[in-house]
Amino acid sequence: MSGDDRGTGEGLLPSEDPRSALARPTPASSAGLPGQERLRILIANSHEEVLEHVARVVADLGHHLAGRETDISVVGARTTELGPDVALVALSDESMRSGDEATHALELISEIVHEARCPVVALIETENPEFIVRAVSAGISAYACPIRQDQVMGAVDVALGRFLEHRNLEEAFQRRAVIERAKGILMERDLIDEQEAFERLRSHARSSSQRLIDLAEAVLRGHRVLGERSGRRTTDRRAAGARERSE
Repeated sequence: MSGDDRGTGEGLLPSEDPRSALARPTPASSAGLPGQERLRILIANSHEEVLEHVARVVADLGHHLAGRETDISVVGARTTELGPDVALVALSDESMRSGDEATHALELISEIVHEARCPVVALIETENPEFIVRAVSAGISAYACPIRQDQVMGAVDVALGRFLEHRNLEEAFQRRAVIERAKGILMERDLIDEQEAFERLRSHARSSSQRLIDLAEAVLRGHRVLGERSGRRTTDRRAAGARERSE
């Protein structure tokens, strides 16, 4: 393995061995090339000289610097304010080696990922497989090592791809939850089983040229409206009964 192949910056799944990932080639990126959309990138590190280096790498890739932060703890909140496509967080070797500092760095990464509205990429200068595995568990989408144009380019590519996959998966789960709730409403209302409820939804969606999820959402909206009306009628009946008793 040559020196240029070290640290592909591809990010890791928690179950992956970092050393096996280092052997994979860095993917080519089309971002920043003529005719391609420039990415908005937020960079963060507590040292200004490191930020300058990362800013030059971002500029050389043809992307736009959305913002720079020396206070890493505010990166997550800043992604909401600035709306970057990617956040690059540079970590020092010291913060990854020592026990307390490594724990603090991982806590910061976890907070950033929890608050961030974009993928987070860790930038490191020296390979540290143990720390990277823990950082992936904390939520980073990819990492680049060393902080060099080709490594950062590959890491950004992978981070965007994995972030999109994750978002699509979340949306799929949300759609499934809506359909399950709509099925439950039909089952309770019409005293039918789950399979028949689903077949009714699917058949009606086809006959009305609607998406299944749109029909399911309409069932939920209708159920809420009917529930509100039913609740008002119950309240009105109780109020009428109370008046009759008082008379």
